[in-house]
Amino acid sequence: MRLKNQNCLLPILLLLCIPLVTTAQQTKPLSLEEALTLGVSNSKSLKLSKAKIEEITAQQKITKEQRLPQAKASIMYNHAFMLTNQFQLSPGAEPFVLPRNADVYLGTASVNQVIYSGNKHKYADESAALLTKIAELDVTRQENEIKLAVIQLYFNLYKIKQSQKVIQQNFQDIDEKIIETEKFVKQGLATENDVLRWKLQRSNIEISNLDLTTSQKTVSYHLGLLLGLTDDNLIEVDTSLNLLATSSSFQDYVNQSLSNRKEVTIADYQSQHSRLNIKSIQSSKYPTLAAGAALYHINPSANPIPKANSTITPLTVGLTLSYDIASLYTTKAKISQAEASEKQTTIAKTVTEDNIRTEVKQSYEGYVQAREKIKLLEVATEQATENYRITNSKYKNNVASTTDRIDAETLLFQAKINLELAKADAVVAYYTLLKSAGMLP
Repeated sequence: MRLKNQNCLLPILLLLCIPLVTTAQQTKPLSLEEALTLGVSNSKSLKLSKAKIEEITAQQKITKEQRLPQAKASIMYNHAFMLTNQFQLSPGAEPFVLPRNADVYLGTASVNQVIYSGNKHKYADESAALLTKIAELDVTRQENEIKLAVIQLYFNLYKIKQSQKVIQQNFQDIDEKIIETEKFVKQGLATENDVLRWKLQRSNIEISNLDLTTSQKTVSYHLGLLLGLTDDNLIEVDTSLNLLATSSSFQDYVNQSLSNRKEVTIADYQSQHSRLNIKSIQSSKYPTLAAGAALYHINPSANPIPKANSTITPLTVGLTLSYDIASLYTTKAKISQAEASEKQTTIAKTVTEDNIRTEVKQSYEGYVQAREKIKLLEVATEQATENYRITNSKYKNNVASTTDRIDAETLLFQAKINLELAKADAVVAYYTLLKSAGMLP
């Protein structure tokens, strides 16, 4: 029976060894701080958002350049063919005879500067500046989202690593139990079936360990993508865990969130942008005043290089006052639309604030629950440890069965893993709370 069981375990042991040979990876130790730095610096979505800021900044420069004087220069050449070159001003008068062909060169140079246009350019500059600030704040908001994603993946790896540690300890314990039970079999104090039960327990744990190894590679790959690392890196996380306590109340976190969250500031800027849009539309009702100067060079000869007294070169300077009368009735609907948009941004801000309060509440309660769960699991671990000690003592005195001992071992094994997972979850819950309050470092 023992030989048969060993033959059954052999494929499992080989299966555990194969991944170590075929999928060897480089191990990269990485602290949480290093992971956060890499996540922010290598994020493709952040790079895209920063590229959009560059686009908005360039558009802002274009808007400012539109306020500069507009200068133009041109030269034109015309050749006329006179199909009819004679005409009379009145019947009987001597006709005028024109040449069959005529050339003319016309050069112009002009400068125009808008002096007043209802502050349209001013509102355009302010609007572009607000859009730049909104884009920059959105990048900061995305950074916090990426940091939290890194933290969650990092501590998923931590939980896997801690579970593997507990499993390795359990392997050692079970191996000792197998050796001990085999001795008892020789002494007639146990049966071959008792040995098989321990070996079955070890096989079950080996399967759990294999699942953890697969999960470790998957999570490490996802985290590596987020951090911009190569695919052959198996990330090794720092297993020194510090539980972070908070003495702040729920209301303190709410107040911090409404002051620190970028979404609230973005909503404020969006409201300002909507008000500027209304003013810009209203400015269309005002006249536009512009100053301009133009220089003309007219050469009606066929020679591009004119001779003396053969050209006309007038210089004009003037002011232009224009008024779009249609704006008196075409801007009314536009203003109504802009006012409706402003109303939406105001309501959207209140919705954003309510969502943030809800998010902070969920994060705060989640953190409180995580801390309480640790306390309960610490008690459960102590109870499982004592239960195992008592059961093991009874087993050695032939009062408890092998099944009882295995059950006690399983309960202790699960209690230790649950405690380690709860500690990691508490740290993630704390960082989630900081992110909800806009306090994530």
